Amino acid sequence: DTFGVTPAAFPIFIDGGDPIGMGDLLNLTADDSSVFSPGPQGDEGAFLIDSMEDARRRTLTLIDGLDATQLMGPRLPIVNPLRWEIGHTAYFYEYWILRQHLGLEPVFASVDSLYDSISIAHEDRWDLPLPSLEDTLTYMLAVHERVRRHVEQDGPDPRRDYLLEFAVYHEDMH
Repeated sequence: DTFGVTPAAFPIFIDGGDPIGMGDLLNLTADDSSVFSPGPQGDEGAFLIDSMEDARRRTLTLIDGLDATQLMGPRLPIVNPLRWEIGHTAYFYEYWILRQHLGLEPVFASVDSLYDSISIAHEDRWDLPLPSLEDTLTYMLAVHERVRRHVEQDGPDPRRDYLLEFAVYHEDMH
């Protein structure tokens, strides 16, 4: 039998390569042999963008409907304020992909003093002059759009793509 493979909720990789995507063909036979015929090799960028958008969709769903008090939460040693967390996840993409790898300027001047988890002690995160939820969401969107634009326009970049996958896992973890 021949199966047409379409992207699913999780990727299938053949020998650690490009994720199987649209146009790829995987032929399985009764004698346990298989033949993989790759389609166009543009799948990886789309896979990374889809992964980034999925992580962001989940983040936004988790905070939907929360009020200002809930977005700051209680001071506990095991959690961060949610409004800090969501800004920090966008900062991670910005810091590693846009600034460290691509050499771009910060989205706004004071971003390091707000979201750098290395230099900002956990207990200080409730006292930061964090942007409003609206401004935080605007920042998150600006970073997201810049990263997306580079993935779409710059073509394959193994280091950027590694950092993007790392940032997606980081956002999912938070």
